[in-house]
Amino acid sequence: MSRLGFRREATRGSCLSRRSFVMGMPAVLCAAAAGNALWARLLRRALAQQTGSQRLVVWYTADGTVPEWFWPTRAGALTIRSDRTDDLSGTDFNQSIPNADRPTFILQPIAAYADRALLVHGLTNPGQGDHAPAVRSMLTGEALSGEQNEGSSPSLDTVVGDVLAGSNHVQPVFRTGVYGNRVSYNGTRDVSRSAGRSFVEPSWQPVADARQVLDAVGGDVAGSEPGQLDTRRVSRLAMLGSVRDRVEALRCSSGTLASQRLEAYVEQIAQLETLENDARENANPSVGPLIDPSDPTFGDAQSDIRQLSQIAPFVRDLAVTALALDYAPVTTIQWGASGENKIEGGRLTDYRYDFLPDLEYPGAGDHGLAHPEDGAFQDAGHRITAAVSTRDRMRIFRWFFGQLSGLLDRLAAIPDGDGSLLDTTTVLCVSEFGGPNANSTAAQHSTENLPFLLIGGQYTPFQTGQFLQVDRSHGDYLLTLARGFGSDVGSMGVGDRTIDGIIA
Repeated sequence: MSRLGFRREATRGSCLSRRSFVMGMPAVLCAAAAGNALWARLLRRALAQQTGSQRLVVWYTADGTVPEWFWPTRAGALTIRSDRTDDLSGTDFNQSIPNADRPTFILQPIAAYADRALLVHGLTNPGQGDHAPAVRSMLTGEALSGEQNEGSSPSLDTVVGDVLAGSNHVQPVFRTGVYGNRVSYNGTRDVSRSAGRSFVEPSWQPVADARQVLDAVGGDVAGSEPGQLDTRRVSRLAMLGSVRDRVEALRCSSGTLASQRLEAYVEQIAQLETLENDARENANPSVGPLIDPSDPTFGDAQSDIRQLSQIAPFVRDLAVTALALDYAPVTTIQWGASGENKIEGGRLTDYRYDFLPDLEYPGAGDHGLAHPEDGAFQDAGHRITAAVSTRDRMRIFRWFFGQLSGLLDRLAAIPDGDGSLLDTTTVLCVSEFGGPNANSTAAQHSTENLPFLLIGGQYTPFQTGQFLQVDRSHGDYLLTLARGFGSDVGSMGVGDRTIDGIIA
């Protein structure tokens, strides 16, 4: 039984009268849809008998990867071993793990999705290997230099959003993120560029984003004036709490699958609206702790970098909700931003990842760990060795892939037409650098072999379950993805040729 009292395996009571139908809906549902924009949207989604349109999630993490622990050893069918150790404690696991076990070790949390993944080695950004130009050109395919905005190409999320957005969507791209301003400098937050020449930053406030999504798809509800957010939340919860009869009505008119879809969509909204202690009753462990948007503790999390682990499940559910309710066909999530070491009074103060239990050098952050020989660190008396940097970065990156696994699990659990949301969703994981190598402090800003990972459901337009070796620009790769989604763009930055073997 779900948290709202539904039963998937059987109806509760007899079907309601079929005396009045509009497009297959009983009168009670017609009235509900006519009176509330959220219900109209939910019912339209639930009644869809075929798989929905394509969707894209862009998942950005900063500062590259550890190549030796990321890439497979040979091209061909992609395998990610799931039987390797999950123990990242101690100070020697990077030496004690055999060499043969190191390829794809960072990807282990998503091993269950290897048959849906595509890795392409050999993608190079020909621009300058520094944070601002590398980030700004990562999704546009351009070759930039310096901190000036000298390009003009729109980013991939903008291009795909323009193709996929329909009349039912509120906007073509929903951009959210966490902790951008705390650890970055000018230019390193510029992942997405609009069709004009301006970059579009996410709000960095996922709690506010959740209210924006629910208000946009839900229409007017009680308490819509500023300062009445709690009243507005209570109003929505009251509406969701009375949903059982409407689910039963939909089952009578359109079948069990439609009612189960409606139940899943309503549950997804409830996850953004329910108090954290209520969420503990949810039996699905992949959802993680839920956050009450009106709880000031989590309002503080938007400016306090220490709260990343608590707010991350909320961000994942927010992205899924935006897709499930057709708020936008494209969602871009920026997990932090690239660029700056935080040192205050000789102390390292990038606290994002201090929640990791085995972290050896708290306060360094992913940027500091990628620069163990940074002059400011040295002057402050900090000596981060390459070995410590390697181990801590692996801990951080594996945590992010654990978060990705949670997102994929949620997409797979929500019905969509005759499949799931995952079946029609492509997730593109990107970072601006291909290094540094684990055993070298050289080439910290390598723009070769960018660690772009694609995961696509069974109805998405890409050939997955494979590892390709190429020697191409990242612009060619982005152009290939854009064409796969149906765009007719002639180029993406320096990319003007598609790559064979990617589009199904």
